[in-house]
Amino acid sequence: MNEKSLTNFYHTPSSSEPQRGVQSRTKMNSLRSRWKPVLAPLFLASSLSNSVESSPNDYLVDNSGPICSPDCLPRAAFQADDLDNSANLLTEAEVRMMELDEFLERVYSSVEQGQVPAAMDCVIDFTDRLLSDGFFGVCNELFNRVDFGRMPSSLRRAFLMITHPAKDKLPARTPRYKEALASLSQERDPETAARMLKTLA
Repeated sequence: MNEKSLTNFYHTPSSSEPQRGVQSRTKMNSLRSRWKPVLAPLFLASSLSNSVESSPNDYLVDNSGPICSPDCLPRAAFQADDLDNSANLLTEAEVRMMELDEFLERVYSSVEQGQVPAAMDCVIDFTDRLLSDGFFGVCNELFNRVDFGRMPSSLRRAFLMITHPAKDKLPARTPRYKEALASLSQERDPETAARMLKTLA
């Protein structure tokens, strides 16, 4: 999937669109389906480096359903549709913002348990939902809060890859990219790191 088509997919909702700007299920499934061959090498590398016995394909689910299991997403994600327009209730953007810390802790926990491919699924699915629904401010805050030091290179690259088409709307992504580049330069060498992350800048 080229950058232009992804950028068009992650558009900013206009004033004539509903606030939530939720994309159709068809587009969501199409995006997941197209990401599979791109992310497959990352799954394989994570599986080998962390001695995960199961096949990377075990985590590439059929695109008829969500990539991430309900247990992996924060509870608030399943309550957002119940919100109305009452001034006394939080907006959906505020609810999504409240989900971030819980989501990140679930990702860190999966990494600590050696379940890097599962953590990658959650990162891709959760971030994809934020961008598809037009919550660029929430996604930007996600980059402010994420601790790249608590995850392997493959997972850092997944964060950068899924958000690359929307990078102009995510100012907090730039310092995270530089951090990922510095970490990878120490793990490999500067030349290799620059080559690996060149397309994700």
